[in-house]
Amino acid sequence: MFLPSKHLFQALFIFVVVVFLIFSRELTYRSPTTDTGDGSSQQKGSSSSSSGVLTSPHWTGGPANATLGFGAIYVVSTDDDKRTSSRRRERMIQAANVSEIELQIPRGPKATNDDIDRFNVAMAHTGHRLVGNGTALAWLSHIRALQSFLASDAETALILEDDVDWDIRLRTVQIPRLAEAVRTLSPPESSSYYGDLSDWDLLWIGHCGDWFNKLEDGVGTKYQTPATLERTTHVVYRDETVPDRPDLHPYTKNLLDAIELPEKRRAVHTSAHPLCTFGYAVTRASASHIVSDIAPIAHPESQAYDMALLRGCSKRGLKCYSLNPELFHHMPGKSIIAAKDHRDPKRLAPVDAEGMPQALRRNETSNIGCGFWSGDFTFSSPVELEALRQEVGRKGRCLKAVHGEEEAELVKAAAVKAAESGNSTTAATNSTADALPVEAEAEASPDSNGKDAN
Repeated sequence: MFLPSKHLFQALFIFVVVVFLIFSRELTYRSPTTDTGDGSSQQKGSSSSSSGVLTSPHWTGGPANATLGFGAIYVVSTDDDKRTSSRRRERMIQAANVSEIELQIPRGPKATNDDIDRFNVAMAHTGHRLVGNGTALAWLSHIRALQSFLASDAETALILEDDVDWDIRLRTVQIPRLAEAVRTLSPPESSSYYGDLSDWDLLWIGHCGDWFNKLEDGVGTKYQTPATLERTTHVVYRDETVPDRPDLHPYTKNLLDAIELPEKRRAVHTSAHPLCTFGYAVTRASASHIVSDIAPIAHPESQAYDMALLRGCSKRGLKCYSLNPELFHHMPGKSIIAAKDHRDPKRLAPVDAEGMPQALRRNETSNIGCGFWSGDFTFSSPVELEALRQEVGRKGRCLKAVHGEEEAELVKAAAVKAAESGNSTTAATNSTADALPVEAEAEASPDSNGKDAN
């Protein structure tokens, strides 16, 4: 039945008002949660502003630079077992070559038994039990990496452990989206790649997990709820590279289900209880604070380095943000620290033990969509490297045998094309250990794209 003109006008007016309210809801802050489009959201804590227009953390630019928007990337390597550490470094350098990421592996005096003994004496003086060589060497190596950073002129640094894995789309998709999300935590006028550096001290983007409580307290709907995330300052953003929910580490899946984070989303949130230091970013101010006050070698106040950083975030004033799910996770395998501490390396930590069956089934590192652990992206010549850079690193093609022979043939075709066009890189050599990024002392200067994107 046709509506009278008066009723039609009223209906159209109501429709326009409803559309306006829905649209405005997408563009402005709400309390407690703000949509940023694509199902993304931001929630500000009580100490933050809750008015104004929110810049949507959508990826609209190109790939990150060779140091992922930081001043430099430093790799933590213990160097105590030359054969093992060399193998880990070679594997990491190959992955960095394909991703076209510049790393620096600080070289310095090798930690001696006297260094470890002095560290344990300091441990005893602060009331902690003695630690094994692995725990001590890991702590000393992290501090050495931070000291190398502080000796440079870089403003920010990403610290990576040498057994981590990452997705092939790290530089092209994941980091740009993360950086834009982090920028929403800063005032709109901030133009630096990761926002105002006074707004954060530590970005915990590689970890075993941050479940908002101790692991032994439980992970899942009985222990976390949507309010768990909502109580924190956080930004939720879309990222299609997040593995499907069933393919995430079981603990991660349980957490995301409990807080009702939608599929293909990541959340940057105030750090609650992150474990492991696979990958974290620092500023000059926070790095200095960690070296001198939070995790000093001469006066350690925690049983392990990651526990010291956690204490710094929760009790010592560091402003820390965790990323869930993380971008860096250590490759499946025996515990390196456990082996050095003369513990049974086959007795995996709870997180590793829970994730190992899935990692073996997927042939992927936990929480990584298409990583390097499987060995599908190794190369032995500049031509092969250029093909992998073009098809895998830049285009994001997960060219693994498990995905079918047709895709695997693309790598061969790309290699032939690169060879025919003479488009081979000069950055790598036939010796993969000598390939870019060069293993050098921390003072090696970054290339023109390796400076802070500030």
